[in-house]
Formats: sequence, structure tokens, C-alpha cells
Amino acid sequence: KFVPENNLPLGVDFTKIEYLFTTPRWKDGVPASFGYLDYPPVERSPAIKPYPNWEAHGDPYNPDCTKLISVYRTFIDDCKRIWLIDSGIVNATVSLNQICPPKIVAYDLYSNELIVRYNFPASQIKKTVAFKHCGGCFQRQLRGCICLRN
Repeated sequence: KFVPENNLPLGVDFTKIEYLFTTPRWKDGVPASFGYLDYPPVERSPAIKPYPNWEAHGDPYNPDCTKLISVYRTFIDDCKRIWLIDSGIVNATVSLNQICPPKIVAYDLYSNELIVRYNFPASQIKKTVAFKHCGGCFQRQLRGCICLRN
């Protein structure tokens, strides 16, 4: 069930053709935790569409950990890839419910194809951290990457 007041954008990125938003699943009623709006907008007050599509997003009540669960942070690198930090945590304002391990995911913004998925091993996860301050580490590590595009 969609609950409008529970869909609170946390992170925003943009390209020449779209705005990209994270809406972590802090509460119930968030159908997709990462989405986009076309730019320039084609209608007034458009709904945020799931990125890259609905199939990429998991159901918090029947989790598939290969899908997006609760995206917190993003970074677009010079190669036009968008990197996401997915905490795997839902209903964090009620209780820290870790339904999937945290992961890093990357999509090619030209093709919208998934190009990287890295699940953090349990030995690298600190239970009390909700990935609030990880955007800066993305930027430092990915700045100046080499693009291997034809």
C-alpha cells in the first residue's frame, strides 16, 4: 500500500534527462526506494517512476536480496554509471529491521543495465550503522575512473 507521507526523498542526483531520487524504506508504504522523474517534466506533479524498472525493486514483506530494498545514497561517476548504497534495512524508524545484507549496486545510465552488485559479507557489517555518511567515500574512490566505452 502506497503511503505518500512515508515517501521522503533523501538523496537527489540528476542527469541531462532525469532527476534521480532515493526514498529509503524508513516506514511502510514505499513501493520503490530509488526512482526518477523526466527532465524537463512532461506533466505537472508527475509520480516518481522506479529506476530502472519495477522488476529491480524487492518486496520488503517477501525479500529477494538480489533486488533493491532500501537505497540511501547515490553517486554518478564520470563514466555515467550511477552507484547506489542499499542498506537492506526497512522500517528503520520503528526498529532496525535488516532483511537483506547491505550492498553496492551500479547501473549504466546509458543502457539502464545493472553492471555491479556487491553484497557486503557479514564480517564487514557493523550492526549499528545505517550508512548515513557513505556518499563521500563513493566520490573519493570513484573520482577519476577510467571509462572503457567505444
